[in-house]
Amino acid sequence: MSIKDDNEDFLECISAEAERFNNHIGVQYGTNNNYYALLLIIPLLENEELLTLNGCLVFLSDPLTLKSYINNWIKIRLNLKGYELNIISGDEELDNLMREYDRKGIAGVIDPILGIRGEFKRGIFLKNIEKL
Repeated sequence: MSIKDDNEDFLECISAEAERFNNHIGVQYGTNNNYYALLLIIPLLENEELLTLNGCLVFLSDPLTLKSYINNWIKIRLNLKGYELNIISGDEELDNLMREYDRKGIAGVIDPILGIRGEFKRGIFLKNIEKL
């Protein structure tokens, strides 16, 4: 009840029963057409550019961890005056975004943690497979 919006109604569940998952249920109720875990990007409000760190486009995998990442980035004096979190809506959007940034020579990094000198201490790097 604490997260229900005023314009939302409660629906009463009359009954429920557990059933072993099978392919028929997956086909009937599966609506996810993505082949990767959803990622978030961080547009900066001051210039509408996406956040990059050390020449890498920043992605986050969990919006609930944003505060810990921002606290880490503040320690290296990164000044985030205004930003948003946007969800990458699907494979095609991710592919197009990575192609655009790859043309600029910019790779991606998921969940980056920086050391005191601003170097990457942790993160998952996204690179063009044809350039490896």
